[in-house]
Amino acid sequence: MNVINIKIKPLYFDNPTVTVDGNVVKLTKCGPNEYSGTYETERSEANLRVCMIHELQSKYWLLLSMVFFVISLFGIFDARYDKSFCAIKYNLDLRLNEVSNVVLNFNKFKDGQRAIECLTDCGSVETENLFYVDEQVKKRHKILRRIKIFTWLAVLAAAIVAIVLTIIL
Repeated sequence: MNVINIKIKPLYFDNPTVTVDGNVVKLTKCGPNEYSGTYETERSEANLRVCMIHELQSKYWLLLSMVFFVISLFGIFDARYDKSFCAIKYNLDLRLNEVSNVVLNFNKFKDGQRAIECLTDCGSVETENLFYVDEQVKKRHKILRRIKIFTWLAVLAAAIVAIVLTIIL
């Protein structure tokens, strides 16, 4: 049984997903901006991937965004989206020891630059390692912003009509 100890530091992003051979690794917080997790496998080689899953990439992104927009009193208490629209492509092939330690140091976002610096005590080959701007998320953010503005204008117009009708009647 081979064990992979994964440590991530410093974490500048909200939700990176770490997978080993397609299985999601559960990460636990072990310090400020540091996370760690372990994965056990019978294989002597493993594939480690890191990706970012943005809320606007989901299947029901518009429905969920609008529900939270209304619940948050039309955006007053709504969380703001990150405007960098950054995503990560990281793929690492590992040749495992009995206990393999992998430390992933995240870099700050720069489009087209290296996303992660990896320190490991086993053999490794990086096949992908870069930041990029997710155009789908960027486009959906623009659509969502326009819908929210239109909704605000509709609510404002309805309030004005209600006030005028109250005064007239």
